[in-house]
Formats: sequence, C-alpha cells, structure tokens
Amino acid sequence: MVSFGFTDGQQLVFSLEIRKEQHESFSAIGGFFRQFEQVIIAADEQDIIRTRSNARQEDVYLYRLVMTQPQLRTLFLGYLETAESLRKTPQFYNTLSSNCTTIVFDLARQIAPNIPLDHRLLLSGHFAEYAYDFGALTPGYSYTELKARGYINPRTQQIPLESKLAPALQCIGTNSSPGR
Repeated sequence: MVSFGFTDGQQLVFSLEIRKEQHESFSAIGGFFRQFEQVIIAADEQDIIRTRSNARQEDVYLYRLVMTQPQLRTLFLGYLETAESLRKTPQFYNTLSSNCTTIVFDLARQIAPNIPLDHRLLLSGHFAEYAYDFGALTPGYSYTELKARGYINPRTQQIPLESKLAPALQCIGTNSSPGR
C-alpha cells in the first residue's frame, strides 16, 4: 500500500489486490495459476489500515518515503493510470510477477529507471527493506529501528472507530507527520 497526503489533511491509499469472487479465498498457489484478477483499491487511509490491522489482523507497518514533490506526483499519477488500465483491460494477479510489491517497483521505475531488480521484489512484505537499502526511507535510522517504529497495529487497535488515525500515528518517522 502507498499512502498520499494532501494539504487538507486527507490521506488516500492505493493498494493492488486480488478481486475475489464470493466463492473465492486467497491462495498463493492460486495466484500462480491465473485464478484472481487484479484491482487497484483507492481508499481513505483510516479505512484501509483498520481493515488490515484490526479486521484482518495483518501486521501493518508505516514508513515515510523520501521523495520530491514531482516524484510523488509521478507516482500518484502512475497509480491512477494503472487503475484505469486495469479497468479497461483486466489482468490476472500473479503471486511472483504481478502483485502488490511489483506494482510499486514498476511505478518507481518511472521515477528512477535504473533501480535494480532484486529477489525481495518477488515476495510481498520485503519491499520496505529493499527501499531502505536504496535510501528511499527516512534517513538516520537502521532498518530494524524503522520497522519497530513503523509497526502500527497496537496503536490502530486502541483508537476508537469514530476517531481519525492520523493524529495517533504522528509519532512515526522523524518529523511530526505520519510516515508514508
């Protein structure tokens, strides 16, 4: 997931996911055999984070990317273009080659065409370490420290549903706004 913050304080998250039909449940094996179509979800940050951390009980980490405004704009527009492309021409999810990690890498290549391929791009959950190794996460901390600071499940589970997440998550990263 990648979250974009706007000057009005709103956060919009993009996430590439499988489009499950009612009778389907996720299977990594099924992801190798064209069982699921891809979809890009654009959602309010609080909704999607709580879905992952509270409802699904998934581990959620929040990291701040080091990017310029033009790079952020390119990444944001890339998500919109990819979503529109999937709307016009559906594609299958692939556990290794077309998943939530590879889409971020593909869009990052629009900004930095020479970033190298890496085995961590093939498995979901390892992109943050890859980004850290290339200086794309908050500087001044080890990856272990960023990961520990970025683990947000305990905080999201303590926040009442009617409250906004952003103020409670401001302690992440090196400045006063949430890490993204």
